[in-house]
Order: sequence, then structure tokens, then C-alpha cells
Amino acid sequence: MYRRVTIHLAALLALASLSAPAWTQPTLSLQNIRNKGRVAVAEQPRAAAPLAPQAIVTLAAKMQQVASVASTSRQPGMNTLAASQRFDLSRRAAANPAAAEAERLGLEIRWDEDNGTPTFISVSAAAQQRILSKTTAAARAAHIAKTFIADHRALFRLENPEEELQIAEEHVDRLGKQHVRFTQTLQGVPVWGKDLVAHVEADGRLYAINARYAPTPANLTLPAAPLTAAQALAIAQQHLAQRTETTALSASEKKMLNYDGPQAAQYIWTGPASQQPRLIWHVEIRPDLQDDWYYFIDAASGAILECYNNTRFDGPRTAAATDLNGKTQTVHSYQVGNAYIMVDASRPVWQQHQPDLINDPKGALVTLDLRNKDLNPQATLFHVVSNDNTWPDAVAVSAHSIMGTVFSYYYNTHGRLAIDGQGSSMISIIHRTLNGQPLDNASWNGAAMSYGDGNVRFKPLAGALDVAGHEMTHGVVSHTVKLEYKFQSGALDESLADVFGMMVDREDWRMGEDIVKPGEYPSGALRDLSDPHNGGSRYGDRGWQPAHMNEFVNLNIDSDNGGVHVNSGIPNRAAYLITNALGHERTEKIYYRVMEARYLNAQSNFVDMRLAAVQAATDLYGSQSADVNAVKSAFDAVGIFDGTGAKPPQDLPAVQGEQWIATVNADAANTSLFLVRPEVQSQQDIVQLTATQVYLNTANPVTASDNGALLYFVDKETNIRVIRSDGLGEEVITNLPGWRSVAVSPQGTKLAATRVEIDTTIYIFDLVNPAASFGLRLRTPSTGQGDQMNTTVMADALDWSSDGQYLVYDAFNSVPQSGGKAREYWEVNLLDVANVVTVRLFPPQPDGISFANPSFAQNNDGYIVFDLLDYNTSSDKIMVANLFTGEVVMIEDNGNSIGYPRFSTSDERLVYQRIENGAAALRQVPLAGNRMGAAGPSEFHVNGGVLPLWFAIGSRPTKVEDHPATLPGGFVLDQNFPNPFNPETTIRYQLPFEGRVTLAVFDLAGRLVAKLEQGVRSAGEHRVKWQGRDQIGRMVASGVYFYRLQAAGREGQSFAVTKKMTLMK
Repeated sequence: MYRRVTIHLAALLALASLSAPAWTQPTLSLQNIRNKGRVAVAEQPRAAAPLAPQAIVTLAAKMQQVASVASTSRQPGMNTLAASQRFDLSRRAAANPAAAEAERLGLEIRWDEDNGTPTFISVSAAAQQRILSKTTAAARAAHIAKTFIADHRALFRLENPEEELQIAEEHVDRLGKQHVRFTQTLQGVPVWGKDLVAHVEADGRLYAINARYAPTPANLTLPAAPLTAAQALAIAQQHLAQRTETTALSASEKKMLNYDGPQAAQYIWTGPASQQPRLIWHVEIRPDLQDDWYYFIDAASGAILECYNNTRFDGPRTAAATDLNGKTQTVHSYQVGNAYIMVDASRPVWQQHQPDLINDPKGALVTLDLRNKDLNPQATLFHVVSNDNTWPDAVAVSAHSIMGTVFSYYYNTHGRLAIDGQGSSMISIIHRTLNGQPLDNASWNGAAMSYGDGNVRFKPLAGALDVAGHEMTHGVVSHTVKLEYKFQSGALDESLADVFGMMVDREDWRMGEDIVKPGEYPSGALRDLSDPHNGGSRYGDRGWQPAHMNEFVNLNIDSDNGGVHVNSGIPNRAAYLITNALGHERTEKIYYRVMEARYLNAQSNFVDMRLAAVQAATDLYGSQSADVNAVKSAFDAVGIFDGTGAKPPQDLPAVQGEQWIATVNADAANTSLFLVRPEVQSQQDIVQLTATQVYLNTANPVTASDNGALLYFVDKETNIRVIRSDGLGEEVITNLPGWRSVAVSPQGTKLAATRVEIDTTIYIFDLVNPAASFGLRLRTPSTGQGDQMNTTVMADALDWSSDGQYLVYDAFNSVPQSGGKAREYWEVNLLDVANVVTVRLFPPQPDGISFANPSFAQNNDGYIVFDLLDYNTSSDKIMVANLFTGEVVMIEDNGNSIGYPRFSTSDERLVYQRIENGAAALRQVPLAGNRMGAAGPSEFHVNGGVLPLWFAIGSRPTKVEDHPATLPGGFVLDQNFPNPFNPETTIRYQLPFEGRVTLAVFDLAGRLVAKLEQGVRSAGEHRVKWQGRDQIGRMVASGVYFYRLQAAGREGQSFAVTKKMTLMK
């Protein structure tokens, strides 16, 4: 445990005779999403054109010159600072025991993060049998469920479930499964809106529970003298009279509405923010024939806690209409007054309470019209409207009906509640253009399905059911296995989408045959899963895909994201062969099980897909089943054999040297830059690096290179400055202001920056070759090939991967919605800088949820830390994600403060900010060894600091295995030289005697790049040169690569070792 002393940055201000006004508390609200809850500053960001290429190069040249001068002097440690530079100063991720208990019991549980109760429980087969043994198969479902809950009341956080849960509804579905809904009561008073639903197999096995309820409060005290019902009615009527006129209802109207007049009933009510139960009066008032107002009034104080109009408008309607293929479809619409809109309220995910049905329907299937415009933040989306429930637009009819078909397929076949599995609305957008021209594409952008009306190759794309199934399955993938959309993992994303496109539309194995124009594709279809060659003979023929691994096309990431639409033909063929052997019904269960059970990781390859399908078939049909054998045979047939699959990235050794945390003084009158020791023991452990004022309206005002020699920061005038870590050599390196955030690559060779002006650009300044600098216009990632839409407004937080190839950043998005308003949120994306490819790291979240302020772990690019901002509850949670497995865990609940978290140089801790009662402080939390959890409670570090950055002044040592490795017998593989290199490097190895050798180069994902040596080699020293080219002679991108030597002697001796090298162009 670090020793902490109470030292405060404000003491520095006293020495400098400066005022120290209180730090203004940020407010996380739906009205302040763009600023991430930060205090608004005087500037008003405006849209602007990006900087011209020559201006970028000129800036980079100046940066290179200044940075070069700043770094030429010897870099003393911080201990060499003069005494005058030193100043005096005045330093809750709790483990969830219920989670461990759930694992022990064989339960998979989703938790309510606000109150710690389970929201969904999946019961394993073993647990089902154990539960059944405590009851009888003939017992009622209610008894089985209550017995289980009572046995595990601590898990459910219910003290007396026998009394607190009351049966509200029981029914048996068409499959014979029993379902029972309980409502909750406390001290005999019903709890408003809280219920629990248990699901029991026909044979009495409890298999699932879904719930939204409140834990038994520790000290619930009902008011001694609560308001009377009459008093509550008077409060509600007086308030409603200020909103609307009241029209007396006739006796017949009251009878029709089952309404005798204003009514009041007592309930326990828990507010969404505080979760504090309180006694309330629920008042219902119908001021006229249409409206039905609900009031929730505190029974003690008389305060109106909530009120809304509970009117469901006129309700769902249906009509017959003709689609693009001339077929008659049933259109599900919704009547609002005298108008009908294409909102399907007939599905089981529809929510009865609709606060804003027009602009934000809940649990609906909605078709919206762009009216031949591009999809961007300036676009307006319109409801498809009819005055008489007739629908002449065949595109709208097709898009709306096939969306319903895809929903029904996933719900009826797999029990999936919409694309996200949580019952959120599904949206289709029609009549979309690209750059003002008709669009030959359809795509899923993470939030909605959009259709172009066709142009050269295609008819209107809403006419293809298989295309809709394909694109919407991309959404299912993003909410389950979260595959990275590049190389083999991206090809698996495309393949899964193709497979389920075929499962939704089972007429044949051809994709898009209903929309392809004659003569555009040899087979008349976009793709063919049964014959991936699709009428072509080689790569480059339109529609051709490889059918076997011996035809795999090795593409760079700038070509179709590494071949995602090309190489998907190989796993597609395997899926076809499996279906040929097992039929659609068994195959679709296997493939859905792969996603549902998360048997793939974010960076999975084709071998992983084989392993996942085998495991899924084993789960469903047994390890010795014909189904498992059919899966193996199919993958064998396409050349995907058993193996170890993709491997996660390995840790680098941590930078060794003097540890410091750079932080900005949290005082509006003095935002100077300080360095603080990670362990503060005295006033000597904190230093004012510069009195220059730092810009605060960003997540990334300060950045440091891997060796800590130079720090770059944005000053209050929005210039970028550089300063040595000993406090010397400070200088402005930009010749124009207006910069927002900045990040230097670990090697110190590139600087990324964004501007205060909104120009949707990240600027990449090359500090080695200024002429190579450029600006990257940000685009919204989507699945459409060659399809770029743009709802991104700007980026803020930036951080480089260890090799300087990738940039993780957060992007502010503004997505048009019906009614003219926009849905705004932050998301975290990964940018391959050299190849200009963007990957969305997480699927879109519910309204009011944003992911922001990401940064990489310092020693492994497979992990990032970020803030999960909930603007609905004004709260922040600090999260860590494993990008390889897709696992995301909460490290710390940071209350209503944004954390801006950063890893320590060892990745053993996180440092972050918290602001409470107007006072800013830095805190630290220790991490588990795998980074995926807190190893203990958070600790106070130092008062008065914000926006921390942990770095070291030193160097990153070479790993032990990077030194020449000699095994018994004298095998040696040396480090390549030079390293980093451009354009050529030499690899030297030694053999003690003749043996068979393979020397190969792999990329970070474990993909083979080139074989440099293969065959029998004599004893002695050997040298091999690599010019940075792949197997077919193409130059590879800059970045980190691995070279691996495998050698075997005639007498069984073996040797294998892997080393790392860096190609820097």
C-alpha cells in the first residue's frame, strides 16, 4: 500500500499569492453531451473546413524543428530541478460477492447496475436439475420459482420473498413452457412498476428469470401521517389545470373508458436516480376522451415526483400493400389521430408506456424516409405517413415488411428480442443517397439499417430479404461476439451475416439475386454460398470469392479492410456444406449458438470459427454426434483445419525510470501544469513543471512520449507547446492557435491533434518526415462495401498504440431522428492510421449512454480503459475492455464525476480524477494481474489535480526472450539489425548441426506475412534479409512484426523462438 500524505495543489497558489476559486462541478446531462459534462467555456466551436495539406506539412516542419532542438540536450531526471522549482502542497470498485455465488450455483446473471439486483438469470442444465430436486415436477411454476428465490434470497436481495412477491399472472405458452409474473410489495404496499417473471420448462425445470424490481430496503419507514387521497387528487388536478383544459366526460364515455373519475392509490415508488423507496399516491386523471394523465405524488411532502400522459394514441393498425417484388405484404402501422405512420407496434418488444411515440418509440419497428438525401448530422429523417392507411411507396413497404420478417425469424427461431437482444427499437431508413447520387448499397451503421434505391448494379436494395437479414445480422454480431471488421475476423463478420441472410430467406443459397440488375454479375447474384466462385474464375472477376484456403486472397487493410467481402467465401462454403449434411434447422442453431455463447473473440480467425462451431455443436448435440462430425468435415473440406486459433497480444516490458503523473491544477484562475510522484510522501514529490496555463476543455491537453523526455500540451490560447520533462526548453510549436487535444506516439515520431473548430478531422503530424503529414476526415464505420456515411462531428480523446500504428479515440456523433431532433452520443473507435481504416470497438448503446476518454494500456495494446457516461442518471463508471476477447468490466463507480482514467506505466494501477463537493482530486485504484478487475478499493492520491497522465522518464528494456536465445545444442536466433528498419533488415541465426528450418514473419494478429527460409540448412551461421514484402512481393505497412525460427535436428532436437521487429517508413 502506498503511503499518502495530505498535500494540496492549492498550497502552491498561496505561495504565489493567487486566488483559488472553487472548481465548478461538471454536470452530466442530456443537454451537455457534447462537452462530456465539462463546464462550458467562452469559445463557441463552429464548423470549419479542414486545414489545407500544405498548411499541415508546414506545421509539421515547425514541430519537427522545435522538438529536435528541445530534445538535443541531456535529459536530467526530475531530481536535478532547482529547489526554487519545488513547491509545498497540501491525497470504490468493490468486489461483487453475489457474482461469485452465481457462478458457483451455475447461474449466468445480468445485473441492474443501479440497485444490484439480477435483471436476467440463465440457469445451467446442472442447476436446473438441482432446483427440480427440491420440488416436484407437478408443482406449480409459482411454487418452484418462489422456492428457488427464497433459497437464494441474499442473491436476489429480498429479505422475505414469500411475502414480497405476489402472483400477478400465470400462463402456458405454445411450447408447453410455464411463465409466472410476480409483482412486488413492501410492508403490504404494492411497488409501482416492479415485477419478476420466472420461466419453467414443461417438466418443472426453472430455466430463466427476468426482472426489474427493488431490493428490500434496510430501513423503510412509511410516513406517520401521509397525505390523504383527496389531498393528492387536489395537488394533481391543480397542476394539470395549468397544462390542459378539462372536458367533462359523459356517463357512456366513462363506461367505455372504465373510468369513474380521478382516482388515487398508494404505492411504494423508487426514483430512477436515487433508488430510494418512498410512499406515494398514484393519481390517474382523464381530462378528456383522449388523454390519460398519471401523477406520482410524495405521500409525505406532497411533491410531484413524476407525471406524464399515458395515452397510447389510437394504436396499431394493419393494411395490405404491394412490395418491390409485386407481392402483397401486411403493413403494420400506428394510427395517431387521423394519420398513420410506419411504426410497427405488434411485436412482443413493444412497450406500453410511450413518453414520446413520434420521436422516440420504444420497442418498435420503425421505417424512416431520408427523401433522397445523404445520411449525415445535417439530415432530417421523416416518418413514412399515410392519411388513409394505404401505402403506395413499394420501397417503404418492402423495407418495413422485411424488417418484420427478420425480427420474427430471430424471435421465433432463437428467442432473440430484436437486434440487441434487449428489445430496443429497430430502424430502417429508405431513399438514402451518397454524395447526392443514387446509392448502390445497403448497410448497417451500428444503429440502423439504410437502403439505397440502386443505381448501376442494383435495383432498390430494400427488395431483397436476404440482404436485410445479412445487414441486420451485422447488428447481432456487434452485440454478441463483437468481431473486428478487418482481415479474417471481419470476413467472419461478413460470413455470419451471409449465413443468417440465407437462413432468413431459404429459397436458395444466392445473395441478392432479387436486386441485381441483368448482366451485372455472371450468376445473377451478388454472392453464392454453395459456389463462392459465383460464375467467375479468379480474384477480380465480379462476384468471385475463394472457396478454399488454397485460394485465400492476402489483401492489405486498405483493400476491402483486408478482404472481408472476399475471403468470407471460404467459411460461407463451410456453412453450406454443414447445412447440406444437417439441414437448416440444426445448422442455424449451431451458428446462433456460436454468437449467443460468445465462442468467438473480437480478433478471431477462421480456425477459431471452426473451433467455435464444433463447441456449439457439442453443446447442442453432444461431442460424439453426427453433427460435430459434419462440422469438422465441412471445415476440412475448405482447408480450415484444427489449430490453436488467434492468440492475444503479449505484454511488453514496462518503461523503467522515474515515475511521474502529469496533472493540471484544478483552479479556473490558474491551470498550470504539475508533475506529481505516484507515491506522495512529502512536498518534494510534487513540482510545477510550467506556469503556462493549460487548456481544459478537452480530455487530452497533455501527452508524453514513451521515454518521458518531452511533454506536449495545449495552452489556454489553444497553441500546442513542447517542454522537456526537466522543465526546460518550453516553446510553442504551432504557428496558428485553435487546437483542442494532442497525443504523441510512444516513439515520439508522430503527433495526433484535433482542433477546437469542428471539422471532423484528426491531424497526423510526422515529426520525422513532415511531408508525410496529413489530415484524416473521420467517417462513421459501417458494413457496406465502399459505403461511407458520416454522423461523426468531432473527436476529442486520443491515444496511440505501442507501435504507433493505431489510434484509439472517442467520436461525438449526431444521428438524425424523426421529428427533427438528433440522437447525440460519444463512441470509441480504433483508427489504423497508415491505412485509414476505422473500426467501431463497441456497438451503439441505449439513449443517454456514451463511451468516452479511451486510452491504451501502456504495455499491451489489447486493453483500453475508458469512461462509461450515463447522462440519464448523471453518473460515470470507469471501465476496462479486453479488445481480444471482447470482455468489458467495471473498475470503479466514479459517481457523477468524469474520470479521464489512465494506466500506470506498469499497468498495475489506474489514476483518474474525481470531483466531489466542488473539490477536485486524483485517485488511484489497483488492478488485478490481468487488468480485468480492481484488486482493491480506490485510494486518495492528491488534492487539486485533474486530467492525469502517468509516465516515466526512462526507457523500455528489451524482454529477456529478445536477447539471443541459446538452447542446449547451440541453436541461436539473434535480434534483427537494424531495428527499427527501413527498407531492409538482416536476421541472423545459428545451427549446431544440420537440420530442417522454417523462418517466417507474422503480423500482430498472428497472420503469416512471408516465409523467409524453409528447408534443410547446414550447421553454422546463416543470414537472411527481409525487405518488408509479403508472400507475393507487396510492400507491407509500417508496424510491429514477429519473426519465428523453428528448427529440428535429425536426432529429434527441436528449437523454436519468436522475436519482434519494427518496420518504420
